[in-house]
Amino acid sequence: MSHWSTAARQELERYFARLGPWLRATGADPGEVIEDLRQHLSREVESEGLTTVTEADVRRLLAKIGAPEPEPDPAQTKGRPEPSAPAARADGEPPQGDGRGPRHGPGWVVWFFGVLLPVIALAVELTTGMCAAIFFDPLPTWMHAGLVALVPVANGWLWNSARRGRWTHPRLAGWLSAVAVGVAAYYTILYLPLMVPGFFAVLWFGWGLLPWSPCLALWSALWLRRWLPRPAAGQPRMPRLWAGALAGGALLIVLGLPEWVSRVGLDMATSSEPSARQRGVALLRALGHHETLLRACYGRTRGAAAMDVVGWILTGNRWVSPEEAREVYYRVYGRPFNAVPAPPVRTARGGLDGLDEWTWDPDQGRDTVGGRIRNLDLVGSRLDVVADARAAWSYTEWTLEFENRGARQREARAVVLLPPGGVVSRLTLWVDGEEREAAFAGRARTRAAYQRVVQRQRDPVLVSTAGPDRVLVQCFPVPPRGGRMKIRLGITAPLVLRSAGEGLYVWPRFAERNFNIPVSIRHTVWLEAAGCEGIRCSLLAAERLKDAVQAVRGRLTEGELADGQARVLLQRDPGATLAWTPDPPERPTGVIVQRIETHGRAPVERLALVVDTSAGMEEAVAELARLLPGVPETVELAVFLAGEPPVRLGAERGRHAADRTVLARALRKVRPRGGEDNLPALEAAWDWASEGRKRAAVFWIHG
Repeated sequence: MSHWSTAARQELERYFARLGPWLRATGADPGEVIEDLRQHLSREVESEGLTTVTEADVRRLLAKIGAPEPEPDPAQTKGRPEPSAPAARADGEPPQGDGRGPRHGPGWVVWFFGVLLPVIALAVELTTGMCAAIFFDPLPTWMHAGLVALVPVANGWLWNSARRGRWTHPRLAGWLSAVAVGVAAYYTILYLPLMVPGFFAVLWFGWGLLPWSPCLALWSALWLRRWLPRPAAGQPRMPRLWAGALAGGALLIVLGLPEWVSRVGLDMATSSEPSARQRGVALLRALGHHETLLRACYGRTRGAAAMDVVGWILTGNRWVSPEEAREVYYRVYGRPFNAVPAPPVRTARGGLDGLDEWTWDPDQGRDTVGGRIRNLDLVGSRLDVVADARAAWSYTEWTLEFENRGARQREARAVVLLPPGGVVSRLTLWVDGEEREAAFAGRARTRAAYQRVVQRQRDPVLVSTAGPDRVLVQCFPVPPRGGRMKIRLGITAPLVLRSAGEGLYVWPRFAERNFNIPVSIRHTVWLEAAGCEGIRCSLLAAERLKDAVQAVRGRLTEGELADGQARVLLQRDPGATLAWTPDPPERPTGVIVQRIETHGRAPVERLALVVDTSAGMEEAVAELARLLPGVPETVELAVFLAGEPPVRLGAERGRHAADRTVLARALRKVRPRGGEDNLPALEAAWDWASEGRKRAAVFWIHG
């Protein structure tokens, strides 16, 4: 049984005397509220085991339970000294105020660590993307940013209420505080590897405090929860800390699942086990997060990867090189990674110009295109073509102009698909407004010369073969801060004769590129054909210039040029089979004669069809399924689908039309997706076609 001193009873009654008029003014029942407060105080005295209750205990307990504090009566307080602030208790309990002013509550240090520092850290990451650019992205979505913003909001609410000694909606404040604890704990774990270097970086303009922000905000949130008022008798209890903290952490985990699944899938897809690679690619196709995989294609240093806690947990922090990630990206989406814009330093939030210049171009001067470069754009493109329908040839001049809005010199690179059978026969570079013609030499010699000039930062351009009907174009340096570089490719190519009376011209186009093409840019195209009896293009306007000379002209978007729909059909004289030209043109000492001949082929007895099932092959697969029943019954047929491993459709060895129907039905069920490796299917088809001594052929249908 606790003993109340006379001073304690008098202090309590004075409080109730002040409280009564205030309660009546607010419309509450003074008797009911005062009785609840008496019971609540009695429970607090019993819970603390106080044998004697003093006047100071009354003031402290009233502040602890969050009792309302009306303005004191001047007549009652006149001449009384102001009570001093209570000292801290030996058991670590924070000092409790008497509810009369901001002197009794958490201090400004808690406000700095729990409110101001988290706001600064959030603002810095949103505007600069410092952590995302170097280590990992802590705010991949706006939901993440909203949850992080909840931490200073909840801490600020509790700090302000505790300082004033007045609580509005204490249960809601308790819930938000608990969720904030879970969010701060999640990010504390995430930033653990950065806290040690952050400690030593504190002196560098204070930036070292940023990785400590989650930890300090977590400490502040836990400390502020000690000021939460206890509910009065009959009121619902305050929310449990663990329930809100689990809710906040679980929500962040759910938001991070797409990225985490993608990282696990990428790790599996780059495994040395074929079965694991197949499962990894299948997982990424089904549940992969595009931006996570795209960012992996641009890589990060091993040191940055070592700071990634999530990477350690999910994959043991196994490092995946950019080259491996790029191959997986193609397997998943069926297109090169540089066919889409590079991921911004700030995911969907922009960034500072200075951070853009942190992007290093590791492929500069090498024989690969590499990733997209920020601020490097194609600003001019013109294709001028002269064709001779009778001789079935064409000459194309493609003029390209690049602009670099960045702060450092850049190299523009692209793989160009040439017209079938085409070669680069001329290369021009503009230097100080003057045209300079390039020289031709062997691959090793020109590559070495180009790399030497790149190191000296002069004005080279290099074109080298990159496979059948494709070349790699490299230009360096594109000057910084709005500087431009202009080149021209001369391409000589035969027309594709679909029949004796019809030729096809295919425009050159980009297969890969490291520069951007703004949506406002159009390719200006013009084609003039001599010896032409008719000309047709679905996307360009045709016109007749004079007898037997016709032309098409217009402007094409990058998509229209890239998908090959702007092909030009030229009607020609079927009897025109002979053409000649002086050799060499400047000082001819002879002539080059061209003859167009038709040769028959022996009928095939075994036919292996290899079908690429990558994305974009839907129409081709459907058309093949429609034509398959028409394959002659005398031909032994096998159909191989590209993949890892390749798939051979059933009923291949039959010689009856029903077998073709079965194959066509099975082919219609194929759903092309991603990017498939065609080499295993080609090897399997070659092995099958070479069996026995029959005349065999392998027919490859690919994108």
